[in-house]
Amino acid sequence: MTPAHGIALGLGGLLLLFGTLMLVRPAWFRERLDLFPRSVWPARILLALAVVWWGLLIHISVLPFLNQFKPLILLGLPVFYLLLVIYLDELLAVRALGALLVLGANPVLIHVRWEDTPFRLLFVVVAYLMAVKGMVLVCAPYLFRIGCGRSLRGPRAVRTWGAAAAVLGAVMAVGGLILFA
Repeated sequence: MTPAHGIALGLGGLLLLFGTLMLVRPAWFRERLDLFPRSVWPARILLALAVVWWGLLIHISVLPFLNQFKPLILLGLPVFYLLLVIYLDELLAVRALGALLVLGANPVLIHVRWEDTPFRLLFVVVAYLMAVKGMVLVCAPYLFRIGCGRSLRGPRAVRTWGAAAAVLGAVMAVGGLILFA
């Protein structure tokens, strides 16, 4: 199993999971989506994941001008995390989700880059959409509520988007397993 298989299963599985939740329990999903931007503990957990991931990327990066600062950066990660939690608490869950989307696009692009099938372009497009959506969420987290409010107005809309997400997730997972060598 190659890393591209893992990317296909992970990304496809997440889309399939959220799509299935949207199909099966649209009112519950919409209610949770409304509560998400101001939820404290999911924000702190997502932010911790993003800060650790960012720290690991800096630590393994090959940037000679950073080599002398790498130990300080690693020691400063907890302080950085606390400063973000204290001073950037407004819609922190959405900002942390956006940071994870930006960070998550990198491994997708790295692992499907050399796959010899046009199917990889689906993953490339999804990765770029993740990166752009993540940047928007980090910079303007209030757009999360506006976007969800407009596109997921009622149960029918939630189910429609859920069906689209579930189908895309299934195609990505199964197609990735079959087509990635």
